[in-house]
Amino acid sequence: MTESKEPLTKKQAEILDYINAFVGSHGMAPTMYEIADHFELTAPTVFVHLQKLAKKGYIEKKNKARSMKVVGSGGKPKFVSQTLSIPILGRISAGVPLLSEENYDGVLSLMPSHVKGYDDSKPIFALTINGDSMEEAGILHGDHVVCIQDPNKKIVNGDIVVASIYNSETTVKTIEFKGDKVHLIPHNSKYDIQIYPKSDVLIQGIVIGLQRFY
Repeated sequence: MTESKEPLTKKQAEILDYINAFVGSHGMAPTMYEIADHFELTAPTVFVHLQKLAKKGYIEKKNKARSMKVVGSGGKPKFVSQTLSIPILGRISAGVPLLSEENYDGVLSLMPSHVKGYDDSKPIFALTINGDSMEEAGILHGDHVVCIQDPNKKIVNGDIVVASIYNSETTVKTIEFKGDKVHLIPHNSKYDIQIYPKSDVLIQGIVIGLQRFY
């Protein structure tokens, strides 16, 4: 007996049909940008549709270009590109799902070898740095930091994290735990250490890489 899957929306079904047809005619899966061009959608919107198709069990995908496989289609599409397609998040806050469509602000493409600690089983995302509070750690205004979400990894003193403060900002800082307090430490003498109760701080990700464009 075939296991029933959650039904698709009209657009999800159209995208799934397109992926199937593309693999049949090209021998490999389409990229997110090819799907976006075909349907006249933005890449972040396509990314959301693909995430939902994967969650519903219709496709298998990794954070690599052309790594999609339609479940039950037989045969594995060729991986002609080994780049990671990493969503850039424009804003995130406590209480908002990290990979919500409203947060997307483009896509960053990197080779896996350029991202130390990359694990394709964990959600990965990038943030654009706004400000100079981490410049003495080599993280400058306009840089993209690459972050991984790993709820099973214990955060330790000295990790650089993406932290959302209850009813406040989301920030990239070095973290230290002291008793029932969390210290978020900037790397610029112009800024003070931020101290909050543990209950007011949500760790959204751990910084594992950096990309700078000149």
